[in-house]
Amino acid sequence: MYNETITKLEQFTDIVEFERLCCDILSGLKYKGIEPQSTGRKDGGKDALLINEENKVVFHFSMREDWEKKMFEDLDTVKAMNKAFTNFVFVTNRATGGIKKDNLKQRVKTEYVMNLDIFDQERIRVELDNNRKDLREKYLKISKDSSIDTKIHEIYDEVKNGKEINFEALNKVAKEIIALQKEYKDSSGIQIPLDIKEKIQINKLSNTFEEILKAEMVNFHEIDNYLRSGLLNRQEMSKMLISLKLIYLKHKHSFDNGDQIFTAMLDEIKPKKCSDEDYGAYCALLCYFFHSCEVFESVVPR
Repeated sequence: MYNETITKLEQFTDIVEFERLCCDILSGLKYKGIEPQSTGRKDGGKDALLINEENKVVFHFSMREDWEKKMFEDLDTVKAMNKAFTNFVFVTNRATGGIKKDNLKQRVKTEYVMNLDIFDQERIRVELDNNRKDLREKYLKISKDSSIDTKIHEIYDEVKNGKEINFEALNKVAKEIIALQKEYKDSSGIQIPLDIKEKIQINKLSNTFEEILKAEMVNFHEIDNYLRSGLLNRQEMSKMLISLKLIYLKHKHSFDNGDQIFTAMLDEIKPKKCSDEDYGAYCALLCYFFHSCEVFESVVPR
């Protein structure tokens, strides 16, 4: 699933700022008193140190994709220093894995006689998303109170009870969507992934959106029945789909991920004031057409 913090960690390119981010995170945990060593420049084989009565800790930070190779290069450098460090802390913005980390800890303990502590991207994400949103905002430029995150959770809170949508509400909402776009434009060039998981991944949709989709599926049978009922003729149905596609195309170039596109589309198709029942119908229809491959496609970078 898409996660903005993970994405921005992987895209980080400024080594100086990355080392500062690492030191700021670690100093707030069990490594209070960490001392950076010539951040971003020659550091004599150590990015940071923490020396106290109990331990001598050396830190290395890396943004390389071949993080494991880099870690052992750093371990060899530390070993050659002959400083008798007790702990080696390695921080990487890359994904690792629990079993691999356990095996590496044992290997480092045997070959280098040091305790290994690895902070990978998921461990950093947990800290930034839950405890250090100030650092997430400072270094990754993700707001502490992301409006999109707030909106997508508000939508989930509205739909999670799985309230059934009736024909009257669906018909009212469908007619209002049709009225948004009266001019016909060719949308045949849209290429849409067929697999639901592929669509979620390509459109960079969050775990919360997936939960919204699951909650809305209780209404999909009723929407199917409505679309077959004849309350909308073929021309009206075509206009509704075209209207949604055009609104999608309007927003997909303006945002970085699918949650932003989804909330922008919802804001555009629903009036500022509407009943809870109508709001539910707007959400259900938009999710239905996402699920049935009628609207969403891949997000094109700006």
